[in-house]
Order: sequence, then C-alpha cells, then structure tokens
Amino acid sequence: MLLGRHDECARIVELLDAARLGDGGLLVIRGEAGAGKSTLLAFARERADGMQVLRAGGIAAESEIAFAGLLELLRPVLGYLEALPEARAEALRGALGLAPGVERDRFAIGAATLSLLAAVAEDSPVLVAVDDAQWLDTASLEALLFAVHRLASDPVAVILTERDGESSRLDTTGGAVLALGGLDQQSTTQLAESATGSMLAPGQADRLYRLTGGNPLAVLELDNHDAVVEPLDAPIPISARLEAAFARRASQLTAAGRAFLLVVAADDSGETATVRNAAACLGLADGSLEEVEAAGLIRVGDGRIEFRHPLVRSAVYQSAAARERRAAHRAIADSLRGNWQAARSAWHRAAATVEPDEAVAAELEAVAHEARSRTGYAAAARTHERAASLTPDDESRARRELAAADASWLAGRWRRAIELLDAAEERSADPLLRADAQMLRGRIAFFRGEMDGTHALLLDEAVRVAPLDGRRAAMLAGVALDCAFCATDHDTPLATAAVAVRLARSEAVALDARETPWLGAALLLLGEQAEARRFVERLRAELDTATGTEDDLYNLVAVATAYGWLCEFQLARDLATLALARAREQGALSVVAYACEALSGLHMAAGDLDAAVAAAGETQTIGRETGQANVERSGGWYLSDAASIRGEREECLFYLAQAEACLPGPISWLGWNSSACLLGRLHLGLGELEAASTALEAGVDLDFPHSFGVCTAPFELAEAYVRLGRPAAAPETLERVAPRVQQAWGFAALARCRGLLDEQFDAPFLESIDGFSSLSIPWEEARSRLCYGERLRRAGRRVEAREQLRAGLASFERMRAPAWSERARDELRAAGETLPVRPQAGTAEALTPQELRVALAVAAGASNRDVAAQLFLSVKTIEAHLHRVYRKLEIESRDQLARILAPAGPDPADTPAPPSSR
Repeated sequence: MLLGRHDECARIVELLDAARLGDGGLLVIRGEAGAGKSTLLAFARERADGMQVLRAGGIAAESEIAFAGLLELLRPVLGYLEALPEARAEALRGALGLAPGVERDRFAIGAATLSLLAAVAEDSPVLVAVDDAQWLDTASLEALLFAVHRLASDPVAVILTERDGESSRLDTTGGAVLALGGLDQQSTTQLAESATGSMLAPGQADRLYRLTGGNPLAVLELDNHDAVVEPLDAPIPISARLEAAFARRASQLTAAGRAFLLVVAADDSGETATVRNAAACLGLADGSLEEVEAAGLIRVGDGRIEFRHPLVRSAVYQSAAARERRAAHRAIADSLRGNWQAARSAWHRAAATVEPDEAVAAELEAVAHEARSRTGYAAAARTHERAASLTPDDESRARRELAAADASWLAGRWRRAIELLDAAEERSADPLLRADAQMLRGRIAFFRGEMDGTHALLLDEAVRVAPLDGRRAAMLAGVALDCAFCATDHDTPLATAAVAVRLARSEAVALDARETPWLGAALLLLGEQAEARRFVERLRAELDTATGTEDDLYNLVAVATAYGWLCEFQLARDLATLALARAREQGALSVVAYACEALSGLHMAAGDLDAAVAAAGETQTIGRETGQANVERSGGWYLSDAASIRGEREECLFYLAQAEACLPGPISWLGWNSSACLLGRLHLGLGELEAASTALEAGVDLDFPHSFGVCTAPFELAEAYVRLGRPAAAPETLERVAPRVQQAWGFAALARCRGLLDEQFDAPFLESIDGFSSLSIPWEEARSRLCYGERLRRAGRRVEAREQLRAGLASFERMRAPAWSERARDELRAAGETLPVRPQAGTAEALTPQELRVALAVAAGASNRDVAAQLFLSVKTIEAHLHRVYRKLEIESRDQLARILAPAGPDPADTPAPPSSR
C-alpha cells in the first residue's frame, strides 16, 4: 500500500477484484494538484494482474484535437475492430483517423466504443485508466462516458482522475467519487524524512504540515531545503506554491535551456522529434535537452518527453513572456508536416497569432470541417469559433460563428450555440445568414421543447426572406410548423401550415421531396389528404433509394408518422421499425429516440402495449441522455398513456409527473390538452365517470378538424356522457365533431358513439367494429365490441352479447389491460357466463421499461449479442436484465418468454359471427 493511502488503495483493489468477477464499476479520483492522483492510478495499473490495461492522459494543449484521447486509449486493442458490426467499426475508424471520416450522430462513436470495450472484456477483464480527465478532448470523454455507463455488468473497471478547481465534465452517475485530500501529519513527516534522508528538526514537522496540508508533491518540493517566500499562513493554494517553486527551478537554467523548456511546455504531443525540430527552428542547440533533463523537470524515454508533473508545464508556460510563448508556438507549427498534423499545426499557428489573420483563420476552418467529418462536433465548434475570432472581415466572421453555432448544437452545447447565433446575427447584415441563423434557432427550440413564440418568429423570417430565396423561406416555414404543433390552440398550427404550403408551392421554389417531410403534415392539417398522400408516397419512393444518411433516417420516420396519420398503421409501423433498425446500426441515438417516439403511438394504436411501453421507455431515456427535453417528455407521456389504458393509476400519474417536469407549461398537441385527455381515459377505464368527463371537457378541442392524428378524446367524452346518464350532452358533442371528421379512424369512432345513442344500434356498432378491424386497431375494436356487447345484453340479446364480450375480453387480455378486462368480465357474468378464476402468475407489468425492451427483443428471437447491439448495451448487461426478467415472470426459458410476450393482436378464433338482423 502507498504511504498514508491505505483506504484509497483498498477501494482500488476492491474495484479491480469486482471487475475480475464480472462486476465492473467507475471510480473518479478527484483532488488538488499534487495530491497523488497519478500515483494512485499507477498503483491500480500495477495491481491489474491478468487484466487488459488501457491508459490515456488528458493534455490541456490537446483538448481541441477530436478523439486524440480515445485513440491513445484504444490503440492497444484496435485489432478488436474486426469483431464489431461493420457500421460501428467504420464509425470508430473514421473518428480515430484510421479511415475516411463520415459525419454521424455524436453518440455513434460512444456506441462503437462500447462495442469495442465489451469485445475486449470477453477475452479478459479490463482496466481503463485515464489521468487528468479534465483535459481530455470532449469528443473522447463523451464517447468514453457513454460506454462506461453501459458496462456495469461487464468485467471492466474504469478509473478517472480529475483535478479540483477545474470545471468538471465527468458524469459520475453509477460510479463512486473518491475525494483525495492530503496525508495525515504522521505520513507527511514520514514522506519528508524519506525524501531528505534525515529526521526533521523539532517544530519542522508541524510547520511543514501546516504549510503543505499534507499534499505529497508539496511535501517533496517545498521541504526545508526549498526557500519559502510567502508568509507562513498566507492563503495561497498549494498549486500556486508549487508552480512558483517549479518556476524558480526553471529560472536557474541557461537562456537556451529556458527557451527549450518553453517549447516542451507549448508542445502538445510529447514527441521528442517534434520538440527537437521546433527547437532547431529557434536555433537552439541539441545540448539544451540534456540540460533540462538534468534539472529534473522532465523525463525522456522511448521517443517521448514528459514533465515531472503537469504543474511544471503550467509554471514554465505561464512564467514566460507572451512574445516568447508565441515564438514557441510558431516554431512548433513550422515543424509539423503532413495532413495528419494539420489540426495541431493550425492550433499552434493560431496561438502564435495576435491580430486577425485570414490565412490562419482559413487554416483553422479547414481543420474544423475535417473534425466535423469525423463526428468531432465539439472540436469543430471550438475550431470554427477560434477561426472566427481571427477573421478580419465581419461577414466572413459571422459565417464562421454560424458554423460554430451549428457544430455546438450538434455537440449538445445548445446554450453556447445560442450565444454564437446572437453574435453572428448582430455582426452580419446578410439577410440570408440571418435566415439560416433563425432556422437553427428553430431546430434548437423544437428539440429542447422551448417553443413559446418560436413559430411566429420563424414564420415572420420566412415571409421576409421569401423574395430573396424561396427555398430558404419554405424550409423556415417547415421548422415553424414543427414548433407550432405544440401550440395550446388549433388556430396556430393551421395558420402556420397554410403559410408553409403557400411558400412551398411558389413557382420560384423547386423543393426536393427529401427536404420537406413536413409538407405532408401541412397538407393533412389543411384537409388536402389526396395531395398529402401523393407527396408522402413520392418521399417514400425517394427514400427507398437513399444512402441512409442521418437526415434520410429522420425523413423515413417522418414518412412513417405521416402514414399513421393517413390511417395506414401497419405500413407506418413497418417503416418506423425499419428506420429504428437502421438508426441502431449507425448508432444514431437522436434518430433512435425519434423513431421510438413514433413507434410508441403506433404500437398503442395496434394494441401492442408492451411494445409501446418498451419504445416509450427508450424514448424517455435517450431524450434525457441527448438533452432533448421535448423527446424525453413525449416518452414519459406515452408511458403514462399506456398505464392509463391498463388502468394503472399510480404508474400513470408517476410518468405523467415525469413528463410535465421536463418542460414548463401544459403538454399540448395541436390545441389538445394532452394531459387532461390522458387522465380522462384513465378515469373512464376505471369507471370513474364524473372525473373522466371533467378531465375530458378540460382537454378536448371540439372545433379542431379531425383530419390529422388519432385523438379519441371527443368520442371518449361522448361515451362518458352516455354512461353518466347524460345522453343529451353526447349528441351535442358529436354534432360539433362529426362535420370535421375526415379519416377512417374518426368515422369508426363516430360510429361507436352512434351505437351508444341510436335505438337501432346494430349497424353503427358493426360499422365501427369493421372499421377498426380493417385499420388493424385491436384496442379500439375491442372497445367497440365491449360497448356493443353491453347494449346487446341490456336489449336482452344475451347470446349475441356474450359473443361480442368474449372477443373483446380476449383482446383486452392479450393487451394486458386489466381495467378493461375486468369491465368485460363483469358484463359477461351479467350476461350469464361463468368465468374461471384467473391464475396469479407473474406478468409483464412487473417489468421495468428497460427490462421489457430486453424481454421483447429476446422473445422475438434475437440473440443476446443482437439485443446488446440494438439497445447500446453490453452482452453482460443484457444477460443481467434477462436474469431479472425470468425471476419476475417466474419462467425459465426463452420459449416461455415468447409465449408470455406474444404480440397483441386480433385472433380470428375470437371473432364472433355477425349477429342476426332484427
């Protein structure tokens, strides 16, 4: 054990032992400079017997080079790339500069890193050791943390060190933080005596401990033989004291030695050859390296130069004059050759530049484009931003600021993106640049869910720019429509759709169908269903031959959603499922969330509530991970909606509260108060009719044209009125709704309500059942059969009633909707049927959304490895989830799981013959 670090070493040994047994974990060691973080990391590496050790270290000057840290970490195991799915291997090769880069979702590299580490861990336990993680480049850190948080059930131990006083970027969720303080006084004395080889004089131990606070590096550097210039009790941080000590030591070198040491400090590679070449550019002799090494400030070996401690680098660099630092950076830039050195060369040249310089700015811009092509969005953003700061011309600077804003948004730094957009718009007089900036603002607002008033700003901008560029105007209107969907009134989306369609139809505009997935939605809103269908089919045809870019995947989900609005639900599910599979393959998490959001509603329409819960849970999780509050809210709302259908009051309210906490204001959709409608459905299923009617009255917009989307709330309100004994209120409701119904699902729902009200009820009920059956909506079909059976029983037609009620009950039970099942059972008993007691076995409702996702994929026949790839988890994590699933469901095999989770849907055996006419 290390001196004075018994407990800390024990925690590290415990972590390593657990990893060897297959239970990985994350430990973040956080402490001030010199506290011994690197020493503990070295201890971990020494104790990692039988483990594959992967190590990397953050370097402040290298933090702008995308994936530099990840390449250092993974270099020893790149051979495992051959074991990865091709799309992920290709993504990682491109990011690491081992193959041409392809721009992807920023989480794709994290998914590929996860797959690589999991593959390595199948052969041996792994220790990932990263020193000075606060300086790791953002792209590398994000990819690593993405993987780490999904490897909890794998033999992978991860230790990251981070310096106090730096802005932490580490997400320690699921991990432990070890706050590393100073040594105790006894250990401090022992360390000092060991270093000096002599006993401390009386009073020296107390004085040294008060001065250093037990910081090990301070004890070694500021012991009795090193003069202390500050007052004994001065409140100066240890790091400042140490830097001063190192600076004093460096000042004792010759002028050439100091200049050589500054080159080492300015360099970001640690390569001896690079430093020697840069020193030669400054006319420094080779002997300078030997002088600096002899002073004990650096270590040289294996072609690399390392500082004794990062504070040495900081002390040397900060104590040098600004002109000296610029000269060192210029020399390093001049010494770097080859395309692979372009990023480093550009950054060093920028560090050597004070005044605006277009040549240097252009060099940085090229580097930014290259970083973006490798999915290094954070590095691209900062490089564009630095290029902008060195740009002499205002318009060119604004253009680069806009590029920086776009890259910042893709990197998840939306606040910085807004700041850059503000700067670009203030600087530029170009109306087209302003339009592009507003379009990016709209996209950010939509995904963040902060859309209050955004649609109006975008629409105004679209109208303003239309005479200059009709294409941009139409695209702006499309983004405005996205934002308008969540308005609390129906006039806003209708008016926005009208403007969007007008701009898209302008003779001056030739829009490619793949650019305008919103146009189908706009046409549907305006009731132009035939034109909407033609457009959606054209867009689908173009996507059939698409190359599979991220935009194409988004558009494929949009097409699937549009087919849902056109009531072609099976086709919609097939297309959304295809988009989801392709997005998973590419690691495009943002598209995965978008596809899962669409599938949540489509699965519920199909009565497959288990699949809906699984998709909604993934929507919520990924929305939270990607910072898309609007998407996260949708996931929570769909989870709540599924619970409302099943009559699970506590779960419904829990998920609804989660959804409402994501964003301020009500959850609205095209003027509907979605939360109120959802609560109305919950109360209706539980038989709480007064509460149902109150909630539905608050949520329903009876004047909205029902040509778009599936919202059964008006018809549920009418049903609540009938069951409450208020039949007069129901016809009034239907009279307002009926003229606005334009879609097949609406006609089927309307027919059910007429069956509840009309004296001659057979024909409308049969119309409703046939309508929902032809649309493959078993949930609504079952409800129509239940209502029909209730009326048949009350009319004394008990045999026919039992036939309808049995079919409805079978569907409700396949969907695992107990509240509705119990209502059907009650009616069957009242119709004279004797029902067996239901067995009390484990059911899928006991599973968490994550467990349900795993269970459904396994039940569908996927291997554990395939499920791991689909869900961005490791095989070991899938095995752990599956073990819990088996235990909760009280089963032992995949066949049993498949039977329990068989997809809900109509069973021909349950379909009764048509009733005799009367």
